Amino acid sequence: MLTKFHLSDFTLYAVGISVWMILVSCSGSTYMLPLLPPEANVEAYVIPQQGAYVALFFVAALIEWKRRPIGQHAFERITLGSFVIAIVCIAALYFGLEVSALLVAYGMSMGVGIAAGFMQWIRIVAERPTREIGLLLFIASGFSIVSGIVFCFVPFEWRILIFAIALVPATIVLLHLNTKSLRVAGNKAAPANIEGGSRRLFSSLAVPIICAIVLTLVAPIASTTYIDTTGQDLFRTLLAQIANAVALAVLAVIYLGMNRKVSMFNAYCMLLPVLASSVLIASFFEPSQRWFVLFLGDVCFCTVSFLMMLTCCSISKQLNTSAIVVYGLFGGFVYLARIPEILLVTTTAHPLDALAPFAITALLLYLLTIPTFFLPFLRKQSNKVWNAKEALTVSDLAQACENIAERYSLPKRQLEVLTLLVGGHSIPHISEALFLSSNTVKTYRKAIYATVNVHSKQELLDLVYDELRREETSPQL
Repeated sequence: MLTKFHLSDFTLYAVGISVWMILVSCSGSTYMLPLLPPEANVEAYVIPQQGAYVALFFVAALIEWKRRPIGQHAFERITLGSFVIAIVCIAALYFGLEVSALLVAYGMSMGVGIAAGFMQWIRIVAERPTREIGLLLFIASGFSIVSGIVFCFVPFEWRILIFAIALVPATIVLLHLNTKSLRVAGNKAAPANIEGGSRRLFSSLAVPIICAIVLTLVAPIASTTYIDTTGQDLFRTLLAQIANAVALAVLAVIYLGMNRKVSMFNAYCMLLPVLASSVLIASFFEPSQRWFVLFLGDVCFCTVSFLMMLTCCSISKQLNTSAIVVYGLFGGFVYLARIPEILLVTTTAHPLDALAPFAITALLLYLLTIPTFFLPFLRKQSNKVWNAKEALTVSDLAQACENIAERYSLPKRQLEVLTLLVGGHSIPHISEALFLSSNTVKTYRKAIYATVNVHSKQELLDLVYDELRREETSPQL
């Protein structure tokens, strides 16, 4: 059951990330709806864009990991600079300057801008309480799907104007406001300094990444090799958005309605047999009738994208390490795995044309089932990580204190004292922060203890951690 949030903060986050996802839909960050003139060479734009996208994920993760934390506003500035370059390039293309290098520069700047924006948003979202993270992602994904459908019918010229005049300025302003309101709980540990070191981080990421890569690869590559959608760009794009809507609706029912959690491994176990079966069954249909493989592939990738962000936020909290490192590694590998599909779609010819559909299907299914032999062992190893005590943010503790205050009907002033006490602050510090005398703070503390039926600060902390565990131990699928 969802409880009340800090409405002003939550609304700012929700509006900001929703506008960001609308911008991503308008920019056509995938090969299906690129923000390009109709006559432009899609291949010259998409491949540099995807390459820059993946490269920034890995580079940002390595910088944060090996050198020093990336500045709080660095990604915001990179996003702004990249989008300015992209707007200049697309304007030049629109007015007839046909230069291959211009398309490459446009693709790279758009890829860097979108990747940097996602990095900043994962940093912001990861600091929210766990329940809010899921709700924020559902809201943002919903806006992404709806806007993606709408932009299918918006002319290219209008999309440029919407992108340059409305969405980019609004996105940068909202990103800046959300970054300013970001509350970071202490210093995050570098992967080398967390308990268990880098090995623990990789053991946590191994199973989710392998599952995500397999789910990302299996259906799209098979479908693009022997499903004919030539001249059906609108159909292909709408099919993808409908598939995304179906995936999001199912996840919402499970996550919000049934109050259950789905891990990447759960999704892998449920979706891979369905995907593999659909690819085999499709061989008995005409090429124009094999749309269901594309549909299931898009359902799969939407599920992977959503669970990837949830998983990265969870691992970052568990290990008290940077969300940039976790998301950079995870996202880098997943989007790297999507490059073969993009190459197959955007290039005019590829070596798989000479192979029979059945041979392609058999080869893909064989290769993609190899990781399943290692998953049980890797999952057993990674489960050891999740038995560790969860690292918490200020927002998590504040949310738990709010739940307790609501349950025991604590006044607002007692809630403020409770939150600071749980945060480890001393009586003099609380007195100074709340402009109260030390005796008044002690009186509030005594009243809190009596109301919640505890007799020491340790018992109070145990009560708060019990509240957090109650929130986090909902049953998993």
